[in-house]
Amino acid sequence: MIEKKLNILMIGFDWRNIFEHDYNQLIEKLERDCLNPEFNNFFIFDWSTKTYYKKNNNIQTKHIRPIFKSRFFCDILLVFLLPLNIIKYKFKPDIIFLYDFPTIFGSIFLKYFYKSKIFLILGALPSSLAKTRRKFNFFIVFYYKLSEILLNIFVDKYFAISEATKNYLINMGIKEQKINFLYPNTIKRDQGFILKAEKNVVRNLYNIDNSRKIILSVGRLEKEKNYEKLIGVFSKLKNSNLILIIVGSGSLEQELKKLTNNLNISNRVIFAGHVSRQDIWNYYLDADLFILLSKSEGLGLVFHEAMYMNVLVVGSKIEGIIDSIGINEENGFYWNGENIQELEGIIDKCIQNTDEVILKKNNAFNYVENKINSNYNINNYFNK
Repeated sequence: MIEKKLNILMIGFDWRNIFEHDYNQLIEKLERDCLNPEFNNFFIFDWSTKTYYKKNNNIQTKHIRPIFKSRFFCDILLVFLLPLNIIKYKFKPDIIFLYDFPTIFGSIFLKYFYKSKIFLILGALPSSLAKTRRKFNFFIVFYYKLSEILLNIFVDKYFAISEATKNYLINMGIKEQKINFLYPNTIKRDQGFILKAEKNVVRNLYNIDNSRKIILSVGRLEKEKNYEKLIGVFSKLKNSNLILIIVGSGSLEQELKKLTNNLNISNRVIFAGHVSRQDIWNYYLDADLFILLSKSEGLGLVFHEAMYMNVLVVGSKIEGIIDSIGINEENGFYWNGENIQELEGIIDKCIQNTDEVILKKNNAFNYVENKINSNYNINNYFNK
């Protein structure tokens, strides 16, 4: 039973300005992270493309446009601007809810001034994620590592979203009793959308004949998702009756589209762009196979969404995805990104819906069901 409304301060980057342009998406993100947006009070401090203050019922925000989009520059400014704005708007936080280590520095004053608790949810593996970035690789990895070492002592409670993120924290030296699990639950949140999802909506949208099989991939078009590899592999598959649909947006979109043109497969690769939560379930429903070959994942929540929709999943064998597919491939298949014939064999099994594939699909669904039915919310943890 929820006993107390919490005042929750959050810090983030809202370059798409969803507070103004897609407020429902903001609510969906808060619900995903089990923060009870219908009950608790929020102050969201965001770096954004414009500067403004707004309040909508129990959620208020201060968006600030920085002179430079540099992460390091924003983190330094946060030390001064965050306390000034929180004091100005008279928001006394019970919890400062953070998503990465560098933002802790800007929260230290408020932690002691208001006697707030700092909760940090680790949704990715910061150091391995930083290594996928092309620019200033060494500096970014060093900056994140230094932040972890110097600032972890200020965190009152950690939340891991997977065994991989839990192990990351333990390897940092965090005591296990300070670590809790908080499963980002898009499935329970989106049940209304899932029940309304319809077969063949996506096929009709893109005029895909029922004889053709759809390979689906969902993720940001950024380096860590390894889409360059997936597209290159797709171009080498012998079965020309396959369609690859990539859902997501990001900085590499034009580069990846150019790659499909160079490989002469642009007629078989569909870039769907950003898809709403209401519509994404239609994509899973029409998919015959789900593939994501990420270089870094904290959990790979899109795997769980595909698994829940009875779609066979294939992923790279890395931390985070291992949590989803299982050590012994109980819930799907691993693929190393090299042996094309091996992937073709997996695709053929999927098309034929073999007993092995059916078993993996059933295991996967049950695995996700257990996850979504054993979750706490932020109020439970705070009161506990």
